[in-house]
Amino acid sequence: QNQAKALALAEAGIWRGAAMVLNRSIADSNGEKFNLAGSVYELESDKGDLLVSLQSCSGLVDLNRAPPEIIKGVLAAVVSSPERVDEISDSLLDWRDEDDLKRLAGAERDDYDSLGLAYGPSNGLMNSVSELARVIGVTPDIYEELKLMMTVYSGQSRIDIGSAPEQVMESLPGMEASVVETIMSGRETGNKHLDLTQIPSETRKYIGAGQNEFIRISSFATVNGTVSGINSVIKLEATKQQPVTVMTWRQNIDAAFLDGSLNREQESDSKIN
Repeated sequence: QNQAKALALAEAGIWRGAAMVLNRSIADSNGEKFNLAGSVYELESDKGDLLVSLQSCSGLVDLNRAPPEIIKGVLAAVVSSPERVDEISDSLLDWRDEDDLKRLAGAERDDYDSLGLAYGPSNGLMNSVSELARVIGVTPDIYEELKLMMTVYSGQSRIDIGSAPEQVMESLPGMEASVVETIMSGRETGNKHLDLTQIPSETRKYIGAGQNEFIRISSFATVNGTVSGINSVIKLEATKQQPVTVMTWRQNIDAAFLDGSLNREQESDSKIN
């Protein structure tokens, strides 16, 4: 019974999160600290504890569009071996390109066959972030580190710096730690103005304006000690009859709620209604 209640509360959390996104202009006008950069919000509920994470896919690394420089930067943030970084990067590029020509450290069909794997590169666009786990060189631990920074929905090669998680910003070529710290501080205080002149010129060519059309919403519910979680991606529509379209919906607990480094937007004496 508690499991059913926790799951129902987690499902409600997704729709509460969608409502927050759809009404973000109201939150902005009220001066509330609201962003789509992966912050975790505690929502008020008399059924149990409910946390919701909101992340614009425009601030994530698109597995199908990101250039090698961004891919290698993100990999270097979680993989210590330069050789492994090259292996995963080249194998990912081999996976998504349309030919069977292998890059220097990459992998094509023969390499997957030699490992006894029943699959190989699709030679096309990835359909989900989970597909990354199949790329040669990506271990389960590496995948767990990468999946929160990746998407297949942004549709752009650049990163929206206004909604990029801290770890994604840090991995951008040429990015300086002081600039990342300034951006993160602005988010905490509700200052959303970004002075692009402070960003190194090398980094600016990897930054683009995000449409915030696809939003990753994750929900984590606790009812009487029983937990349940749901991860989803929604697409914002332009019609009142269908304000959102659900792109993905999976029942599991997102690592965002287990990472203490993420910014949880909550006050000790108040919750978001």
